[in-house]
Amino acid sequence: MYSIMRRAIFVSWASVLIVTLWAALPVVSAQTLLEPGEAHRLLRKGGVALLLRHGQTESGIGDPPGFKLDNCASQRNLSAAGRAELGEMANRLSAAKVSFTRTYTSLWCRCRETAQLLTTAPGTVEDWAPLNSQFSGNAVVDSANAQVVTKIRQVPANQSWLLVTHQVNITATTGVVLVPGEGVLVQRSSSGIKVLGRVKL
Repeated sequence: MYSIMRRAIFVSWASVLIVTLWAALPVVSAQTLLEPGEAHRLLRKGGVALLLRHGQTESGIGDPPGFKLDNCASQRNLSAAGRAELGEMANRLSAAKVSFTRTYTSLWCRCRETAQLLTTAPGTVEDWAPLNSQFSGNAVVDSANAQVVTKIRQVPANQSWLLVTHQVNITATTGVVLVPGEGVLVQRSSSGIKVLGRVKL
């Protein structure tokens, strides 16, 4: 009986330790804010993807009741300040000679507009449902996060891709919490994807 109790205590303690260590890993990455010059260098080099939270929006959380994806007026959209900030980000990217070979976006209008404002060729922006908001109450694509990881692992060594999505999705995939307009630079790893750090373009 005593040995069983000791084993149970050990298993419980080990489980807590594993969970604690796993939870701590993303926090370390989340605290690493890459210098703009370093982020630009990595994006020019390629083999990376930028998971970007959409720009600053009008006040609120989630979307109004009854919103529709095909009706931007029914959603919570980018604010004037958010659009201005994204315009400045686009100028900095251009000055640093950074461009994205492929750009994917959530079907939400605030994400699509963010992608279009940051992409030199707006017509190349592609809607991709796995990036859609996983906020409570929204329909979620089965295995969406796994699909995002698979997509990132397909980035060629000489390309950089932009994936514009929502806070809840990025946190679910990387464990990193971001402010609007901030991103996480990631690359393929042997076991999935590796977080290189937070990025403010």
